[in-house]
Parts: sequence; C-alpha cells; structure tokens
Amino acid sequence: MQPRRLLAAAVILSLGVVPACSRKTAPQRTEAEAYSEAKSAYYEAETPEAIAGIAERYLAEFPGGEHAPSFAWVEVEYRGNQLGEKERAYDTVQAALDAATDPATALDITLTLYPLARELGRPLDIAAAVAAVEKERPLTFRENRSVMEVASKHELWDLLLDRADAALAQATPEAIAAEHPDRKMDADTLQETADRRASEAMAYKAWALHKTGRTGEAETLFAAAEERTLRNYVGLPTSPVALFWGRAALERGDWDRAMELLAPEAVMGGDEEALAGLETAYREKHGSTDGFDEYLTATRRALSRPVDDFTLADYDGTDHTLSKELGKVTLLAFWFPT
Repeated sequence: MQPRRLLAAAVILSLGVVPACSRKTAPQRTEAEAYSEAKSAYYEAETPEAIAGIAERYLAEFPGGEHAPSFAWVEVEYRGNQLGEKERAYDTVQAALDAATDPATALDITLTLYPLARELGRPLDIAAAVAAVEKERPLTFRENRSVMEVASKHELWDLLLDRADAALAQATPEAIAAEHPDRKMDADTLQETADRRASEAMAYKAWALHKTGRTGEAETLFAAAEERTLRNYVGLPTSPVALFWGRAALERGDWDRAMELLAPEAVMGGDEEALAGLETAYREKHGSTDGFDEYLTATRRALSRPVDDFTLADYDGTDHTLSKELGKVTLLAFWFPT
C-alpha cells in the first residue's frame, strides 16, 4: 500500500476509535445568521437554479421561520415559474406552510403559494388562513391589501368584498393614528394616508361589485374612489381605480370611456394589462388596430407635462440646473442608497 493511502487509513481508524464523549456537535446557527448568509448568496447568484437552491436550503432549515414567506416567493418564482418545475416548487413551499405555527406567516405563504396551487389543482383556502389570523388580531392594512390583490386576480369575489370592507374601516385618520401611537403625524399626513387607503380599497370593492353584477353600485363607488385618489408627478393614480374602471367600461362595450381610463396607465405607466385593454378598445372602436402606434404616440404627447426646473449636484458636488442643460446630452439617474 502506498504511504499516502496508509496515512489516510490511519486517520480513518483513529477517527473511528475516538470516544463518543469527546465528540463535539457544531453549534446550530440562528435563523438570523442563516438569513444573512442566504441574502448575501442571493445577490451573488447568477442563475435561477442557484437562486432556487438558496431558497430551498433556507426553507429546509427554517421552514416556518420569520423569513419563510420571502423565500417561499423566491422558490415559486424561480423554481416554479422560471424553471418550470412547478411540482417541486409546490412541495417545497407546502412543507414550509405546514411547518408555519404563526398564523400571519402562514397567511403570507398561502398567498404566495395560491396561484401555483390553483394551477396544479391543489386546494388551498385563503379565507381559512385569514380567519386563523383574525382569531388573534385583525389583519393589518398591508395584509388586507395582499389578500385583495390575490382575490382579484383569481376571482374570489366574496373574499374580495369582505377584505375591501375591512380595509375601508382602516382608512380613516383615527384608525391610522391608533396604529402608530408612537409616531407623530400631522393632520394632513393622516388624511393623505387615509385617502390613499380608501381609494385603493374602494377600487377593489367596486371591481368586485361590477364582477358580481352590481353595476350601478360599482359605478358609484368607482367615482367615489376617483375623488379620493392621489396622483403622482406624471398624473397616474396611486390606486388601481383607473385600471379596474377602464376594464369595467371595456366589458360594457363603452370603448371611448375604456380608452380614456386606460390610456394613462398604458402610455405613461407602462402597464401591460392596461395596454392590452386599450388596444382592444381601439380595435373595437375602429374595426382594426391600424394607426394604433400613432395613437399611442399622440396620446403620450397629450398626457406629458413639462418637467419642473430643478438643480442637483453631480458626483463632484457641482450644481447643474436642468434648464441650463437643455440641448446637451444629460444622464439623470435615480437610485435608492442602502
């Protein structure tokens, strides 16, 4: 036997006779440590397979952990959707759901898994997950919003109506102040937050009313939601009211109204669903899609607004004013420093 093999054999034999009492078990890492490691690996991973593997390892170690909903989403998106291994993704996330002891965690995982479960024909009850949370406390507005999003996409109208009403009850300055007792918010901030919540909940409820045949109530509520909707710099609503109202007009065959409502979301917001609806309305109105691209260009020009002048510093600290840069090649980058 060669010396290297003799040495290896000796090491193996010596390890085999170590008394059991002298063996040391490596300390189990905490979930925080596992999450930190997985997050770092996630940002360094270059393939869907690698990313899905990170999620699977985390979920195997901490299936019902605090960050299990986030990694459940990663597993569904990368293993299920991008790699097409839907059964494997379902089994992995369902195991995490089974291990979840916190009702709020279970609800988050349920909402993530529901589209895949439905596609595979596996029963999954969102209403039961909601009820489990409400045995301990009311859902937060964020949780109600998440349920409304899934319920809307999958036509769970009774659930959507129920959660929209719950969300509307949370859309008052008083409710918001009570949620944040340690945070000082002035009256304007409270009212703005209330309006933002109310317009979103009303839009979802109006859409559910429309889809369940209560058209008159839906139209009234859409109008009310529009009145409370805030708009961003380019004029887009901060709630889905225009998208839902436009789709409702499209289903009624009101092509002009559908185009009016959907055009801003499609042209300025880049919403693919709004663009598809806008194209349908245009085709139904004109008999074909001839001239649709030209219509989009003209609509974009009509909806555009002049940019307010501003001054910003470059990396060297030198100020630049937009109006003085016109006619030059200028790069303006927006990012969120971490």
